[in-house]
Amino acid sequence: AEGKIITYVWGGTAPRGTVIDNPYFKSESKMIVLRKAGGENGEWMRESVDLVKDYQRAFGHAPRGVKFVALSADSDDTKARSAGVVRKMQFVK
Repeated sequence: AEGKIITYVWGGTAPRGTVIDNPYFKSESKMIVLRKAGGENGEWMRESVDLVKDYQRAFGHAPRGVKFVALSADSDDTKARSAGVVRKMQFVK
């Protein structure tokens, strides 16, 4: 199916790997927890995900391909401020 979205999140209390329905996009989007709230400040952190495996786990079938990638931050619900830097983002087979 076209138009599915995976959102990887840092925050909340759920354990790493938990798949959660995205309340804004219903069945078209899932959130996958990478880190709980309260991470290390001021330190570089490395993340690695398997998009195909995660998509299949979230939606029950393999994706047709990746069309878009977006990076963002959101703190309006908590009224907090955040800053981050992404370095050396790579896609590998």
